[in-house]
Amino acid sequence: MRHLGPTRLLLVVALAVPSTTLAAALPFAQPASARGAVVTCKHLKGDILTVSLTGCSDFGNTGGSGILPMTDPNATITWATGLYTTMTFGGFLVSQDETERYSCPTGSTEFQESGTVTADATGSIPVGSTFSVELCVIPTNVVVNEKGSKPKIK
Repeated sequence: MRHLGPTRLLLVVALAVPSTTLAAALPFAQPASARGAVVTCKHLKGDILTVSLTGCSDFGNTGGSGILPMTDPNATITWATGLYTTMTFGGFLVSQDETERYSCPTGSTEFQESGTVTADATGSIPVGSTFSVELCVIPTNVVVNEKGSKPKIK
């Protein structure tokens, strides 16, 4: 009988490394609902009362779009699926500065809007997640997201 000590040891190490790597990765392999989704929308457009969010991620829960009232400090996004996300909501006027890559159209007013999720029926956006977007209010009271700034809940 031949002695296979070093070969057997090498085989055991080779087999152990992938298992260890897999075991270390398993705790992070959770469904989106368990770890929280980042919902990003491509566009925000409407008026000073209500805006539409379109091109939204997490399609299964958002349906790809939603409606957000702009006047309620406890705003509820009603998603196309009929589900909702409620958050505190507010903003402040910001000056258009030269450090931004994009800016609002001339004559517009720029606002930084933010919020904190207080309730969610989608099951994928944890309470405490934050909402943010930079908005342009065009003189005709049209509201759009500033180019380069997408509405995001994370």
